[in-house]
Amino acid sequence: FQSRLEDDASLAKDWWQCHEEYAAERWGLLSDSDREWLLSTNQLDEEDNNSEQRKVDSMREMIQYSGVAGTDHRRLRDNTDEDDKNEDSSLYVPSVKCLHSHYAHYRSQKEGGSAVINIVGKWTHELLIEEFPDLII
Repeated sequence: FQSRLEDDASLAKDWWQCHEEYAAERWGLLSDSDREWLLSTNQLDEEDNNSEQRKVDSMREMIQYSGVAGTDHRRLRDNTDEDDKNEDSSLYVPSVKCLHSHYAHYRSQKEGGSAVINIVGKWTHELLIEEFPDLII
């Protein structure tokens, strides 16, 4: 799966968009008060230490920016070389991991009509059908 993504710029671009949409969807599912709490710079009393504030900040970053299976698409893009920050930056493909997560995401997308289908989840589905033809999916 990794090679297929790396070899096709269009698929790589969709892969990035899938992670971005997933993160945005998760962020959007939070209640207004939860989002406000996570974005507030004063969530903790002054008595609480900086370590606790860092935990809250880390939680917000994870909820707001991690894609399918925890892929932090924002940090990965920020860490690419300057030469790669052109229109082809989507060619950098984060490692494919946690096929079960991608498959679950793909299955949920089939019902919801997402703009970009999780291609790794789709490939996983096709592989399951091919390898286990008697499996009821």
